[in-house]
Amino acid sequence: SIIGEDCRGAQLGGVFCVADMVDGIQAAGTISVADSVHGMQLSGTVGVSRAVAGTQLSGTVGAAHRVDGAMVAGVVCGAHSVHGIVMSGVANGVKELDGTSIAGVVGVNTRAHGTAISGVVNVADTMQGVQIAGVVNKARYSKGLQFTSLLNITGELHGVQLSVINIADSCRGAQIGIFNYVRKGYHYFELSGDETFYANLAYRTGMPYVHSIFQFSMRPQTFTPLVWAVGYGLGTTIGKRKVRFEVDVTAHS
Repeated sequence: SIIGEDCRGAQLGGVFCVADMVDGIQAAGTISVADSVHGMQLSGTVGVSRAVAGTQLSGTVGAAHRVDGAMVAGVVCGAHSVHGIVMSGVANGVKELDGTSIAGVVGVNTRAHGTAISGVVNVADTMQGVQIAGVVNKARYSKGLQFTSLLNITGELHGVQLSVINIADSCRGAQIGIFNYVRKGYHYFELSGDETFYANLAYRTGMPYVHSIFQFSMRPQTFTPLVWAVGYGLGTTIGKRKVRFEVDVTAHS
């Protein structure tokens, strides 16, 4: 089924379907190719379109140059520019996104403004909004929120990272997790003592206002075995380099 220019109804093709412009529904059992669709493009296996201003659905692979509505693919979904919602059952790749991107396993976005959600891994070059993944989030630049169950990685952070492990090159925001690390951030080793443990070695990592504390403590005794403990906590630093006050909450075991 091939249309040279203009179709304002429905075009159906069992194996191969090509159209120059469609304002209604274009469907193909295997392959659907369109230059411009202002409605819905459906394909059982592969759907390819240069400009779609409505909904593009594909059973296995969906590829579009520009979509201004919703793009849904059962397995793999790829788009150059999307202003709306992109969903894929397994993997999803978008160059420019202004809306919501959802992938079942892996989501890849070059530049995203909105919300990017993935079941396992979510990767973005520039992320402005909310990036959510089941296991790992990775971005070169993140402005907004990174949330995942295990690991957040970003180069430049302007916002909040929330995970078990948070890693950033630079941070103008906050990291909330068990292990927080900023390469250009807050790193200090401390030696101290108190009435419970005579020697305490602590490592602070993160940012001054919120950072993780890992601590090893010991108390030598003459007639009894050595008493030692490991600790973890969160702390905040108030003041400058020469005069600082530390407010910590730690627990030992």
